[in-house]
Amino acid sequence: MLKKGITFIELLTTISILIILAVMGLSAFFSFQKKADFSKDFLQIKESLKLAQSRALSSEGDSKWGVYFASSQYTIFKGSDYASRDVLFDESFLLQKAEIITADFQGEREVVFKKVSGAPDNEGKILLELNNEQKAIIVEKNGKIETATSTASDLDRIKDSRHVHIEYSRAIDTISEKLILTFDEGTVQEIVIADNLNGGQILWKGEIEVLGETQIIEIKTHRLNSPDTQFCIHRDRRFNTRGFSLDIDGDPNYPLSSPILIEYLADGSVNEGSCASSTKWQ
Repeated sequence: MLKKGITFIELLTTISILIILAVMGLSAFFSFQKKADFSKDFLQIKESLKLAQSRALSSEGDSKWGVYFASSQYTIFKGSDYASRDVLFDESFLLQKAEIITADFQGEREVVFKKVSGAPDNEGKILLELNNEQKAIIVEKNGKIETATSTASDLDRIKDSRHVHIEYSRAIDTISEKLILTFDEGTVQEIVIADNLNGGQILWKGEIEVLGETQIIEIKTHRLNSPDTQFCIHRDRRFNTRGFSLDIDGDPNYPLSSPILIEYLADGSVNEGSCASSTKWQ
């Protein structure tokens, strides 16, 4: 009786199937890991808010306690506000994966809890994002800290332009094109895209002097030519007093001028640009 061995083609087929299964398994693992990191960031922020509130409730240190939020980290602090806090009691935390795209407490990036009552001086919300998935935490006027399943409508909130997403449909030539900031007073800042790429995304943050006042602006992309582009603009009105427009050159639909992505007015209001396919206030 003849024994039939495994042919070379059968061996290749088996190896190919094993590789496909391994890739699928790794993809599922990384997806699960991202969700786990997102949930960890979210729960850690919620617990930090409760910790600050608990310290205020017990009048620990005979002081109010609060939490200050930046884009990728946050800090539990002791004091009536972040600027005058006692820095010796700071507890700062870096986010694992998520980004804080909104931290709005009646115009501030911090929430402060009162002694004894634990109620916030300023109610508001924190909105986290990872890979287009969003989660929100609401701090209510009565002191409740709740998980939110939806965000407020653009119609119901002041568009103070802290964080704006702009969808742009044309493919950008990242080698030759540039972004142009033009301030109302005539100051111009050119940003060469090729010089400001990080991990395949545009990332630029700068300080521009306009009539003796420093303006701090951050421009980045969450998605670049994949297949379209999503710009993200940070403009905190505590550090920005001047209006400006953001243009992008090279668009063939605007041969005589650079098309406007977005226009900021000095009062904090925002006008959607002529070349933006959509604009969303975060």
